[in-house]
Amino acid sequence: MRRITVILAGGAFVAACTSGAAPTMPRQQLNYLRAASTAPPLANSVDSFWAVKGQSRRIRIYYQPATPGGDSAQLLEFKVPQQALLRRPDGTLFATGDSILIRVTVIDPVHLVVQFEPSGLTFSPSDPAQFKFEFGETDDDINDDGQVNATDDSLKAMLHLWRQETASDPWIQLTTNVNVSTEEVEADILGFTNYALAY
Repeated sequence: MRRITVILAGGAFVAACTSGAAPTMPRQQLNYLRAASTAPPLANSVDSFWAVKGQSRRIRIYYQPATPGGDSAQLLEFKVPQQALLRRPDGTLFATGDSILIRVTVIDPVHLVVQFEPSGLTFSPSDPAQFKFEFGETDDDINDDGQVNATDDSLKAMLHLWRQETASDPWIQLTTNVNVSTEEVEADILGFTNYALAY
């Protein structure tokens, strides 16, 4: 089964654009961020919702409050706009009013790997699904050298969203927006493949 995989990263506001063929990268050459050791546990690591053609729907996953009675930080938000649903996993088109159950599972809370189902669901290029990941609870030591310094800051500008069709395929770089001031990563999603934020 294919799955959507997301591994958090931070950075200044960057639009990662390419010309011509998108860059590719073997899996072992990508560098990923990790959840901070101080990050609270997730409040809901598994959730699901019905996406409906003709309606805007979304799902969110949160951390537990850091202190009793405090606010919960958001890990992710996945939005399916009104006209985003295009084809079911069997290839048939969605008509207005048709629905499908989407399931979200954080299968690795340390590396922030997220699985979206059903595999094979595709979204419209003219009104794609929208994925937002918040990286306020990730480790600031991006290169894992034991120090948080200017090198980590410089690496933030090198971060991109990557996709992978199957586990044996190389990663393909996508256009990604990263906003350090709001600690959010945003990207348009056209289908449920593997995804990662890395440099």
